[in-house]
Amino acid sequence: MPKRVLFDTNVYGFLTRETISKIDELVLNKFISVYGCSVVRKELRNTSKSALKSGKSVRNRLLSMYDSYVPEKRNYLVGSPSISLAEEYWQEFTGNGKKKNIMNDFLIAATSSIHSLDILVTEDIKTMSSVEAINSYKIVNEGLNFRTTKFMKIIELIQF
Repeated sequence: MPKRVLFDTNVYGFLTRETISKIDELVLNKFISVYGCSVVRKELRNTSKSALKSGKSVRNRLLSMYDSYVPEKRNYLVGSPSISLAEEYWQEFTGNGKKKNIMNDFLIAATSSIHSLDILVTEDIKTMSSVEAINSYKIVNEGLNFRTTKFMKIIELIQF
């Protein structure tokens, strides 16, 4: 059975030709199924329309990647259950950071927990996958009988 994986927004910006081909191979060989959530897609849409790389729109490239990996049926809307869970993560969080800067990370993690996804891939070690954040996820999820998603970097996923 494939591992159910959600990519944090920052992952799409870190993908290279090499990592994309390895992720494609994992998907084709049914080692992983990629999921998404409305927060990630919204953050990708917020990429500047004028940002270009090799003469092409970065925003369009990121959204195309997202859409190619995440079919509509695996794109979760972030509703009140995720918002409530993210708020609980915030209440338990002992790290640094302003709520407005970390809340989207908590919403993505909450969506992952609510839907029992196996892996959340992120390169964000300062907030989303910091020791303090992961501790808050574990404490809150344990109290609510949710499984805490495993956090990985891209390099760990492609060595899967």
